[in-house]
Amino acid sequence: MDRRLPRVLSAGAFIALSGGILAWAPDTGSLYQLIREAGPIESVSAALWLAAAAVSLAAAVWGRAHRVDWALGAVILVLCAIRELDVQKWFTQWNLNNMESYWDRGIPLRERLAALLLLILPGAAIVAAFLIRMLGRFPAAWREGAAWTRDVLAWGAMLVLAAVFDKAHHFTPRLGIDSSYHYLFVLLEETLELTLAVYVSLALVPAWRAAFSGLGRRGCGALRSPVSDDSQ
Repeated sequence: MDRRLPRVLSAGAFIALSGGILAWAPDTGSLYQLIREAGPIESVSAALWLAAAAVSLAAAVWGRAHRVDWALGAVILVLCAIRELDVQKWFTQWNLNNMESYWDRGIPLRERLAALLLLILPGAAIVAAFLIRMLGRFPAAWREGAAWTRDVLAWGAMLVLAAVFDKAHHFTPRLGIDSSYHYLFVLLEETLELTLAVYVSLALVPAWRAAFSGLGRRGCGALRSPVSDDSQ
């Protein structure tokens, strides 16, 4: 696969999704049904994250190298799906992603501690461990022109842009943009997050192929006893 293909396809998907939904939706109410929390777009995004996590976990179990990286990556992909589905709201009535909530005395202390100890801190530790491992390799890989370094930068730029769209309601009034247009920013955020899931999945395809390249030659026994040769 041409390593530029994920970028091209993802850009096309973002434009097609955003423009197509705007053109199709007969009214704002119908549009909100598509882009609402836990709506169709978020559900598809979560499904893609979970599918990518499953393949990455398989690479961690049965692949020949980088098992720790694949395992950490699989957990991070699951966290992305959890964020899309707002799984934390299944158990609490408050947003675990809002740091101000942890200082809110109106929320039971046991809930705040449970969220910190069971989700926030472990999740942050896993993300930090993965980033430290990747950042250690990034400078040399960038100098060598490794395609994955460009993928990382593109992924980061999309993530920042999605965060800007998510917080648009805080600064658009200062720009003179009427609040009635807020749905456009929600649409851009949700379609960009779906595009991000598509992009990451496409970008990982070559790495997945490499991880499983020797599996067929190793035979069925590899499924029962993975080769213990991962030193990375």
